[in-house]
Amino acid sequence: MVLFVPALWAYDIDTDSGGYVLAWEPGSIPMRILLPAPTFALTDGSDYVSSVEAAMQAWNTKLGIVQFSWQSFPTPSNPPVGTYSNSNGLNEIAMDSQYSYGKDNSGNDVRKSFDQYTLAITVTFSQGDSLVEADMVINTKWTWDSYRGPLNSNEDIRRVVIHELGHVLGLKHPDQATPPQNVTAIMNSQVSNIDTMQADDIAGAQLLYAAPGVVPANNDFANATPITLSGSSIQLTGSNVAATRQSGEPNHAGADAPNGHSVWWKWTAPGSGSTTITTLGSNFDTVLAVYTGSAVNALTAVVSNDDVQDGVIRTSSVTFNAVSGTTYSIAVDGWGSTSDPAQYTYTGAITLNLTFAGAVNSAPIITTQPATQTVNAGQAVQFIAAASGTPAPSYQWQKNGVPIAGATGSTYTIGSAAAADAGSYTVVATNSVGSATSNAGVLSVIVAPSNAIITITVP
Repeated sequence: MVLFVPALWAYDIDTDSGGYVLAWEPGSIPMRILLPAPTFALTDGSDYVSSVEAAMQAWNTKLGIVQFSWQSFPTPSNPPVGTYSNSNGLNEIAMDSQYSYGKDNSGNDVRKSFDQYTLAITVTFSQGDSLVEADMVINTKWTWDSYRGPLNSNEDIRRVVIHELGHVLGLKHPDQATPPQNVTAIMNSQVSNIDTMQADDIAGAQLLYAAPGVVPANNDFANATPITLSGSSIQLTGSNVAATRQSGEPNHAGADAPNGHSVWWKWTAPGSGSTTITTLGSNFDTVLAVYTGSAVNALTAVVSNDDVQDGVIRTSSVTFNAVSGTTYSIAVDGWGSTSDPAQYTYTGAITLNLTFAGAVNSAPIITTQPATQTVNAGQAVQFIAAASGTPAPSYQWQKNGVPIAGATGSTYTIGSAAAADAGSYTVVATNSVGSATSNAGVLSVIVAPSNAIITITVP
């Protein structure tokens, strides 16, 4: 098992051998309650069945895309005769002194006795990354009651079933994770005075199934989350749990299951250059696609990918040459196919990584300002300016705010200054991102009067 521990939380999520989460498909998780009547009146006035039902109702208030449902089949015996079995496609809750954990070569349940400390055990089965069956067995060794608050000499069936239903959902023991996590949780391995789900337990379940009524903010193409680079790379997080597929949306990287769960980002290339986008770090089998276009039903595919390495690294990676100023729409979904009877795509927590190898465009900045000058009439004058920016800016000189025809270099020269050339000179540097105007360099021209008498004294 591979531990998945998001920041600030310590819950432990059930995963496959590749580190991808195991979870139920959206909808109902039907449970069969196969429990006898208690042999004495329970403290809170319930019986075994109603206490188990209350445990499922408690979880249902915290879950978005799945809900527990149940049917009760009261039985006079422990174990229930002829009904409780593993690998039968049914999710069952029973009492027994043994538990089943698979089938032998003849198709019979393989049963094992509880150890002396175990209160209950849940065995789950999966196909791909989907949980498909869960069986909970409550150990008949213990005396079972139902009550709230601190533990007493009898075991509380409701709090134990809440814990075991956490396993049904795909949660494990945070205190037995690697490394062990110190957190207040009903999912810890030891029964305690905690009698219901805590914040950590709820956060773990909602990572897999979302909170009631909550969908990702970037569920729809029109609400794509914008990506802004402050350097050459960026990492973002998100989720496609509870996301939905829009009408007219293309299939992403060959994932053609109709019940898709795509979410969207958008990025405008700050320059031209090689760009790599990956979902490395996501905890489910992703697909990734990049498009151009302004409507979800009229997109042009740029590049897409299912798995980095088929069956081994099932996150996704694409590389393409971005064009400066072009806006790219990025879709992330889970793998799913019409060949799968469930018609479902996987969901989970997304890590989106974008690396841009091109030069990042920037607006011009004046780095050398034109200087103020005073010259005599007839002298040559040169104004010098410089600007930085990507792409390299062009120049346009102005006199008193009016563009000077042909003055489009970083310098502007007047071969022989005349009185009419006096004025304020600025330069405007412009590129595809923006423009900048320099400070003014003021030119003063001294002109000798026409009737001036010039005396030359020779020693």
